Amino acid sequence: NGRGITNAKMTIEDGSGTRRSVLTGSFGYYSFDGLDAGSTYVISVESKRYSFGTPSLVISANDNIEDAHFTANQ
Repeated sequence: NGRGITNAKMTIEDGSGTRRSVLTGSFGYYSFDGLDAGSTYVISVESKRYSFGTPSLVISANDNIEDAHFTANQ
């Protein structure tokens, strides 16, 4: 319904296999700080209540990335 999902586990993995995880906030927002500009990362989402048709995205960190959205299946 377009609402954010609280407490979804977001994981980011760099090219060397290093992973970091955060939980989404009350409006579904999340943030990863300290990414290396120009590096490629895989962002994945997990939730106990929801499943996702596309549970991961490959991104290149060039600046602030504000369009890494995930949509839960109904």
